[in-house]
Amino acid sequence: MYLQTNPLNSSWSEVHQLQTITGTALNASNLVINPSTLVPGQDYRLTVNLEDVNDEDANGFAVWLFKTSAIPAGGTCTANTSSGVAIDTTFILYCTDWDDPNEPLLYEFVLPLADGLSTILSYGYSKAVEVILPPGDPMENYTLTMDTVVTSSIGSRANASINVKVCYRLSTISSHLTV
Repeated sequence: MYLQTNPLNSSWSEVHQLQTITGTALNASNLVINPSTLVPGQDYRLTVNLEDVNDEDANGFAVWLFKTSAIPAGGTCTANTSSGVAIDTTFILYCTDWDDPNEPLLYEFVLPLADGLSTILSYGYSKAVEVILPPGDPMENYTLTMDTVVTSSIGSRANASINVKVCYRLSTISSHLTV
């Protein structure tokens, strides 16, 4: 397999240790390339040599040119305010300046919960969403970290995080303190 290093003069460099990026043996009848091992947005050339061990004149080859998908880039995701009160504050989570040649982009806002669970706050083409959040973990200074996934129309994904501090309502804290 070769990576195009200069499209102007059609220069290619060999991808070394091809076996380390594949999920199958190189002499298998199919080839699986492991995720995230090729450079996004680049041109590749894969040459497959075919050899008939019974007939020396029946050898051949095939060449496949392909381009890896670019990953959405250049953007940020944030909240309209860095802190608020659980149940009372409406947070606006939004993403701006994401760029990808394969539009439209999907935006997924996810709130991780305990025990590896999570809840999807929003999933769609809207770059912004209004949410009411629960209080953050007191052991983490009431900070909630929301995961944002920006996905292109062909499935390339980029991740970002949004941190906000969400405290209990003062009246809730007071009732727990007065016993």
